[in-house]
Amino acid sequence: MHPALEEILRAYRPTEGGGWLFESRICPGTHITLRAADLLFRGAVEAANLAHKGFSTHSTRRTFITRLWEAGVDLHTIQLLTGHKDPKALIRYIEADPNRITMKISTPLAYLMGLFVARLVSGQFKDMAQFAAALEFLSDHAWAEAFEFTPPSIRID
Repeated sequence: MHPALEEILRAYRPTEGGGWLFESRICPGTHITLRAADLLFRGAVEAANLAHKGFSTHSTRRTFITRLWEAGVDLHTIQLLTGHKDPKALIRYIEADPNRITMKISTPLAYLMGLFVARLVSGQFKDMAQFAAALEFLSDHAWAEAFEFTPPSIRID
């Protein structure tokens, strides 16, 4: 955190009204609306001559989520912090860094498994049976033996 911002926040003392850091001028005692926050943010971005960089409240949210993920924070915790009700919606916010993907993938099989799991999580497989069929497909190929791949057993209800 920037030292100047830290000093301002330490000095902040809520008023008698509602104690909001960003209190509404229209409805005292309540917080500002998301629309008002967005307009204030856009004004600050323009005042800093950064409008050409594409900063928005949405981009800051996306960056926040991606940085948490890159730091190793689990999806459930990120979901709690961001208020996403649907994990699938949350996953769409995470920006994939191609360099990070390359570093994490050690074998072609791991890459394929990663794709299958990503598709399962994102709902691209219709059901577990389709996912199990994909795993069976992988295990039936000779190259799977070269990587000592044994598909996990999956119970299909």
